[in-house]
Amino acid sequence: TRNDISVSIATRQQSTTVQDLRDNRLAESSQKGYRSGVKQITIWMQASGRAHMLNADGSINLELFGYGDFTEFVLHKYKNSGVTLSTLSGYRSALKDYYNKQNVPLPNGFGTDATVIYQGIRRLCASETQAGAIKSGTKQPLRHHQYLELCKASLSKMDAGFTHLFLVLSWNLMCRSRSTATIRIDHISDEGDALGVMFFKSKTDQGGTKRRDPKHVYANPMQPETCCILALAVYLACNPEHDSGSLFPGAAQRDRFGRSLSQLVGVTLPAAAKVVGTHSLRKGAATYAIGGSTSGPSIVNVCIRCGWSIGSVVERYVHYDGAGDQFVGRVVAGLPLASASFAVLPPHFVAGSSDAANATGALVFPRLWVHPTLRGVLSLCLASLVHHKAFLVTALPPKHPLLSSVLFGDASAAAILRANVTLTSQTMQPTGIPPHVDLHSQLDQNLAVVRALPSAIRESIEQLLDEKGVTAGNITHAMLEQLLRDTVATIVSVEPANNPSHSQVVEDMLPARPVHYWGGRWHLLPETFELPSVDVATAWHLWWCGSPARDIPPLIKISSRDLTKKQGKIFCEWNFAVVELQKVYNSATGTRMSRPFTSALVIAAFTTIMENLSLSWGQTQLGRQRRLTQMKMVTFARLARKRRRDT
Repeated sequence: TRNDISVSIATRQQSTTVQDLRDNRLAESSQKGYRSGVKQITIWMQASGRAHMLNADGSINLELFGYGDFTEFVLHKYKNSGVTLSTLSGYRSALKDYYNKQNVPLPNGFGTDATVIYQGIRRLCASETQAGAIKSGTKQPLRHHQYLELCKASLSKMDAGFTHLFLVLSWNLMCRSRSTATIRIDHISDEGDALGVMFFKSKTDQGGTKRRDPKHVYANPMQPETCCILALAVYLACNPEHDSGSLFPGAAQRDRFGRSLSQLVGVTLPAAAKVVGTHSLRKGAATYAIGGSTSGPSIVNVCIRCGWSIGSVVERYVHYDGAGDQFVGRVVAGLPLASASFAVLPPHFVAGSSDAANATGALVFPRLWVHPTLRGVLSLCLASLVHHKAFLVTALPPKHPLLSSVLFGDASAAAILRANVTLTSQTMQPTGIPPHVDLHSQLDQNLAVVRALPSAIRESIEQLLDEKGVTAGNITHAMLEQLLRDTVATIVSVEPANNPSHSQVVEDMLPARPVHYWGGRWHLLPETFELPSVDVATAWHLWWCGSPARDIPPLIKISSRDLTKKQGKIFCEWNFAVVELQKVYNSATGTRMSRPFTSALVIAAFTTIMENLSLSWGQTQLGRQRRLTQMKMVTFARLARKRRRDT
């Protein structure tokens, strides 16, 4: 929680030393790389007969080790190890840092001769690459059509929307994967027709001295598989217990995405498996934004959004511009630049529908909806889910967690909200629109008027002929149609109403649910039914409320005999987990779950459970944090069994 974070920061500040401040000059990853570089030098010194230049603790004695020894090390690595130029440059940086830590002046050769040597190595590497002797190890930009394929494939992954959101965010924000992993939910803002994402630190702004301006992210209703707002909505709906902390909680989320992307590329784009990585997204998005059209955004706006240096003079006089970043955001979202649709608005709720949206939003995002500052963001997410519901039902696999969420389980609530979602508005105005898009819009309107003229003329002539025929005493086709309509309306109006008691009897005679015959007996569920792989919060809701839209009854009403042997074992795990959760609820409230089991009451009960769940549930034996809000129901059951055995 926010209070826990504040306490942690205060504790760290009180225990900070002056040496900690010195060490914090570099990122932990840089310090780790420097330590590795110095270790490689010491290994070479021992192997090359220079062990006498090492101290007793194995560190380098800078009084004996000189610049000439370093050049010999670089030559050895170039000849025998086949390392890249960037790795050789890393050795120089590591040794410079070591000199700095030892408070020893850097030899003159590092500032002059080393530069000449590395220039020579760079030219040799370029010549060898051109001749085909070595292959370029750099990752290639991800092309837009490849990005589309990855988006389609990632959307159907069974990881609760993690890979898809990380992928789409990295592309739209044009940022490094390390920056994407550090995004916080409370750093996402409602910018009207877009979302804004704020970064307070980046690789090129380690001290956070640059201006703090949001990067605008836009919806793409025409291509929902690439829509960033929809991707965020799917992720948050699949993780209903997500709170306003890190968007991707847990350690090493960047590495997690890297592994997932590698697997995704290997299946979807096998020919590009070795040249596409996490950095390909950033390269590809920038290339697409600049090279997609000659009337696209300026390279300066793209560089500012990417956080690239554009020279000290230019950076002093050219700064972030809201309209420029908005334009880049619309282009990189994949909106058609040569069409009036470039100015499309995101799916949003019409005025006057806030009550229905608030009621459903509190069920879909129970932990986040209580924060007023996030209501605008979550409202756009909810509207996107409602607008694209039919697409998601078709595109997602049947066992995807989203299809078991509250919104997709209540068809009536989704239908009510769907009538209040629109892409047009008199109050919300599109931003980041170049002048030529308005011309496209006017041309489209003129084209629609011209295409409607033949029909309007034909209808006017037909109406005139009918009127003249009536005046002459003729019976026309239109007169016969109107006469039939009036007759049918009269018959319907005088027909007696249905007997309500009869309707009630018929309704009572209908079975509440169909039954299925398989395995030699009757069952409440078909043989093909499988329990969805969902988080604990969604499973808890399915247990008490079911999913009427997916024809899943409340699981509390069934038994393992209604399932296959494999699914019956999973059901037993669910049942065990529910019993453990009920114990927490009973202990916290002094009461048991009671009817009616409505979505609001069930979700409120689970919130109470999470608030009273012991903190030890969220930690491993090694003290690492578990992603408890994203834990699957079966995993939770196994953890509960282990805790019971240990106590």
